[in-house]
Amino acid sequence: MEPGTYTVKVTAGSDTQTQTVQVEEDPRIQVSAEDRAARHDAIMKLFELSRTATLDQRQINALKVALDAAIAG
Repeated sequence: MEPGTYTVKVTAGSDTQTQTVQVEEDPRIQVSAEDRAARHDAIMKLFELSRTATLDQRQINALKVALDAAIAG
């Protein structure tokens, strides 16, 4: 998780609690702002690739189901 201020929301049944928390850098690890930005960009690109792959997989599965139905029909 990147350092910064985050809002945490917890819901249990109809009860919801919200609180702001501050995430600080680990002082044992030295990361430049450029390296942190590059890491963030890489993670976001990988997330988008994963999302696209999942959508493609769903389309392939739907085509397989349709093809199987056409062959069986």
